[in-house]
This record gives sequence, structure tokens and C-alpha cells, in this order.
Amino acid sequence: MTAGAQARKPGVKILIVKPSSLGDIIHALPTVRILRRAYPQAHIAWLINDNFAPLLDGCPVIDRVIPFARRRLGRFSGIPEALRFARSLKAEGFDWAVDLQCLLRSALICWASGARRRTGLADGREGSTFFYNEVVKLPPPPTHAVDRYLMLPRQLGLEVDRIEVPLAGAPVAEREKLILINPGARWATKRWPADRFAALLDAHAARWPDYRLALLGSGDERPLAESIAAGAKAKADILAGRTTLPELTALMRRARLLISNDTGPLHLAVAVGTPTVSMFGPTDPRRTGPYPPNCDSNIVLTGKVECAPCFKSGCRHTPELQCMTAITVEQVVAAAGRLLSK
Repeated sequence: MTAGAQARKPGVKILIVKPSSLGDIIHALPTVRILRRAYPQAHIAWLINDNFAPLLDGCPVIDRVIPFARRRLGRFSGIPEALRFARSLKAEGFDWAVDLQCLLRSALICWASGARRRTGLADGREGSTFFYNEVVKLPPPPTHAVDRYLMLPRQLGLEVDRIEVPLAGAPVAEREKLILINPGARWATKRWPADRFAALLDAHAARWPDYRLALLGSGDERPLAESIAAGAKAKADILAGRTTLPELTALMRRARLLISNDTGPLHLAVAVGTPTVSMFGPTDPRRTGPYPPNCDSNIVLTGKVECAPCFKSGCRHTPELQCMTAITVEQVVAAAGRLLSK
């Protein structure tokens, strides 16, 4: 019996291991949707870091979400609980574990699940490929993250037609006059300067006075949002640290535009069809930009310098971060205007 035929058997259990990050989880969802369509009788569970788990609540292609307390279980003091977690995972009786994180920790989780079939991507790091018995071949870079994950169903001979991100909730009937601005990012090198964001607020308020402006971000990024708001004359609501992931998703659906660095909320906006303007410096939009590339609803701005993209979280050049500072406020305002005029 082929692997595909076996996966179609009622009761077959599939474990998706993709704990983080927000953007990567969104990029992996189209692949899981195709697996669900191909194996409608399978039980599909997704292991995800507990802080991202609410994103998958109500996801139509997932039967169960398994929260993983990485911060607690990753510590030395968490070893006993981690072992109990591994035993409980094995007791689930998974037949197939699919590792889309492809790091040592995620590969060990697949192995600990006891699944006979363990699949991962060929470019897995930290020795993760040692724990797979099925490896997905990948095209040469640069390949977008969505297309990397889609190599799994393609290698299985499954049809890859339209690309959909199956999140809970429905589109709104009419979008509000709301512009969302996301000034944070995990790497300091991916952040457009805070004073540029403050100037952007004032420029938007002058050009579109009837639009509401709101600053997004995590709880850790709230001081950044507050400093930007304090440096602007225009009024902006500070929502950083005040929205859950389901609330953020609903907010994205209501907004007419998101302006963001290369970070998770950008990809969430793209997933729900909200037009975006994004600023890229040390990272490559061909790999992690809005998908599909060159879409009229998503404008990517880059600082055209020789060292970009460097894929580094620290900058050694003088002056620093020219890849981001080369992007002007006027460029962002012009891009926003093109999208808001549609």
C-alpha cells in the first residue's frame, strides 16, 4: 500500500510540527490545507508554541491544536515536564509526523511522537534531517517560504492549485477607514527608524484626516509604539500589547491598509487580504515577502544598497542600517496613496 493510500485510511493521525514564528506558521498553512483536502479522513493535529496557539483556534483544516510551552519546557528545570509531554505525545499514536520547523528540537519532537513516518525538509538545520525517514527535496534559493513548504505536497504528487490561508473568521462586508502601522520587528536591523514612523503618522493625518491611525505590536514593543506616538503631532491609538491574535486578525480584516516592517503581522494582513506597504532591509522579500510576489495589493520597499540582503540581526556598516534608512517617508506615503486610491 502506498503512503498516500495509507494516509487516506480513516483514523490515520498526522502531526504537524511548526511551533513558530507567526509569519512562518501563516506560510505553512496553505500546505496543511492541501494535506487536509487530499486526506479528508485523517486526524490532523498541529503542535505550536502556546503563545501562537490562539491563531489556529477554529482553523477549518485542523482537528486539534497542541500547545507547546517552549519557554517552560526548554529550561533545565522543565526537563521532567518535557519528558511527560513526550510520553503523552507518543500515547496519541500518530502515524505520520511532518516537521516544517526543521530544527533539532522539532525533529526530536517528531521522533518522540513515535510516528513511523517522519517527514522534514532537506535543508533542515542542527542535524534535524537525521531523525527523518522521508526528506522533501527543495529547489535552489531564493525560494519563497510558502513555495518551500508546498514542495511537500508536490513531492507526494498532490495537486497544488490555489493558495489559501485557512484562518477562522470571515471577511467583513466593508472595511473601515483605518490604517494600521506596525513599527516593531524581532531584529533591530529590520526596524525602520522610529522617527520615520512618527513623521509618517503626521503625513498620513495631513493627507487622509478622516482615517483612524493605530500602532500595533507585542507587549514588549509597547514602549516603542508609545515613543513614536509621543514624537508625532497626529493622534494614533496605541494597540501594542492590547490585542490577542484572534483580535488582531479581526482588526486586520477591518483595516484598509497595513504599513509594516518584515515581521509576523505583515503576513497576517496579507493572509486576510488587507493591502500592505512593507519595508525590507536585511531580509529578502523573494523569500519572506508578501505572497504571492508582485501582487498589486502589496507594495514592498527596499533600500537598494550592495550589502542587502545580509540576513543578519546586527549591522557592522557605517553609517548603520542604510538598507532601512534609504527608504524615505515620502516613498511610504506615495505607496500608501496608491493602495488607498484603489
